Amino acid sequence: MAALMETTMNYHLDPSRGGSKPSTFGTIGVLRRKFDSRPIQIHDLRGLESEFDIHTHSFQIHDWKPGTTSLDSNDVKQIIYPETEELIKSM
Repeated sequence: MAALMETTMNYHLDPSRGGSKPSTFGTIGVLRRKFDSRPIQIHDLRGLESEFDIHTHSFQIHDWKPGTTSLDSNDVKQIIYPETEELIKSM
């Protein structure tokens, strides 16, 4: 049986339920966006990777290692972005 972990996931809170219309990231204090937090269960999918695909489950597990682990903005733009684009095209 796969391992199971419980946590919460934050979804955008609809304005009709008290959320804000603009989606501005990085806001703080009174400007912070409100979320609709829901409990979820996360399952360990190791060994089951091939059973999931983007068209059926909205995600797909793919083993990929980028050409760099640097988070320098130039490395991200010049190395990771193009590699990610090629990865997505290959799927």
